[in-house]
Amino acid sequence: AKPFNRGGYAAVKQNGLWGFVDTENRWVIEPKYEDAMSFGEQLGAVLVDGKWGFISSADRMVIEPQFEAVKHLNGSTAPVKQDGLWYMLIIEQ
Repeated sequence: AKPFNRGGYAAVKQNGLWGFVDTENRWVIEPKYEDAMSFGEQLGAVLVDGKWGFISSADRMVIEPQFEAVKHLNGSTAPVKQDGLWYMLIIEQ
């Protein structure tokens, strides 16, 4: 499991796949991702087919998987790596 981040859901690995639990340890998004990072604000980072993207708390892909690496969301920003370079992704909600 990965720690909770800013009151969102925590990423948890089960049977080799990652999903998300709430603070009561209930599954809110069943494990189906290659890797995941706990939610920050309203989004969680997930690894799909070797690329990182971002999902909503309703498990809807809101930023398609396209990044080589990501770091945890901090408010409405997240460091993302694309084509070998790091950028600061600003998420407008």
